[in-house]
Amino acid sequence: MNLSEVITAALNVGIVKFWFTKIDGSKRIAIGTRNPHILELVGGTPKGEGDRREANPTLTCYYDFVKGSWRCFKNHLAGGLIFEDMSHEQAAAEILAEARANGEDELGRAIAAKFVPSEVVGKMFSAIVSGGSCEEAVKAATEPREEPSREALRGKFATVTQAMTEECGKPKSDPNRQRKLEILRDMARLLHELAEIEVGEE
Repeated sequence: MNLSEVITAALNVGIVKFWFTKIDGSKRIAIGTRNPHILELVGGTPKGEGDRREANPTLTCYYDFVKGSWRCFKNHLAGGLIFEDMSHEQAAAEILAEARANGEDELGRAIAAKFVPSEVVGKMFSAIVSGGSCEEAVKAATEPREEPSREALRGKFATVTQAMTEECGKPKSDPNRQRKLEILRDMARLLHELAEIEVGEE
């Protein structure tokens, strides 16, 4: 098999990160698939420009997740595989990283959200913005979150109630006093309930 055939075979199976050389000589890294089941799952377009160009034997067409549309490359300019058959978490992290490199953060987040929940996208994006690798972003998003202990909840509750006491001592003429008190009361109520739930479960 030549390089274009290797890439095409991988694209037919799953989500692939690969590279090829553009006509202008520059290197292009892409993340895509040709698998119709994956396209249906993430809301990609199963038919479009890519289908019409399939008849050209000198081209390989694929759905590009970073661009959100069908793209093609010339077979003789195929480069090679970087990752193949990626998980949805891996694909989301790679898309976020590529989009950030291209200055398209919002587009990257929107596309990544087709693979994983939005809260997971947020964790991944924070890791990447902080300079983390895609592997670190996946790890940060998939590691089980450690629940706060009863002591930690009680400590936070004490801090909030102390802040309420200090806020109550401020002049009533302070325009922000009432709003701050409402927020602190809500926080205190939530922390109290969480602490009570944890105690009851022990």
